Amino acid sequence: MEAYRDSLYDELNIAVRRSEDDYALLCLKVHMYEDKLQKIVKSSDSQCLSLILDNNQLRYFNDFENKRLNVPRSLDSDYLNSIFNMPQAIIDIHHRLLNTSRKNNIAIAKVVVLS
Repeated sequence: MEAYRDSLYDELNIAVRRSEDDYALLCLKVHMYEDKLQKIVKSSDSQCLSLILDNNQLRYFNDFENKRLNVPRSLDSDYLNSIFNMPQAIIDIHHRLLNTSRKNNIAIAKVVVLS
């Protein structure tokens, strides 16, 4: 997902004139990317997320999950930033889960060793 994001980001940063069809295709690619992200967020366990996210972060994910997606007619920077920030938020969650599981494993190992 990161590689696709980076590729799409690079394509958006190319200073080039696009025909209407090329621009429509670019908008469609962005929409497809957003759709894939939304599917990932929807597949997440919101109860599990509520254990590691604060209310603002949880609301951010819930809003993104419930967002009605349409193929955009324009690609403004706020819209693109919101889409490109989502993978980083997902990566941050994975890191938190990894750190939490490591701490739990260490705590369990200490109890087992001391028993």
